[in-house]
Amino acid sequence: MASGGHPEGGALVTRHDQLAGSLARLQRLAASRQAALMESVCSKTWQRLVEKIQSRNQRLAAAGEIHRDAGDLLARAGDLRAVTALLRDHDAAENDMVAIDAQT
Repeated sequence: MASGGHPEGGALVTRHDQLAGSLARLQRLAASRQAALMESVCSKTWQRLVEKIQSRNQRLAAAGEIHRDAGDLLARAGDLRAVTALLRDHDAAENDMVAIDAQT
């Protein structure tokens, strides 16, 4: 229409150029926003990953403490069994001495 001698041909070409410029600006803006969004998503994903790693490390440290405590308790339980057996032996020896004293 513009080259065909249309009375509004020049205005149409100008408007077309304006629209093409606006479209190019919108496309650049959309690309910029998409890049910012991807960066934000990646940043948030990275932060969640770091938080998960920190949480896992804390749980592992707590599990290590529980494991050490359980080992200490088991060692003490073994000591308790040994002491209880010694006390029974001691009581039996005392009872034997009382019985021997009663016979004499």
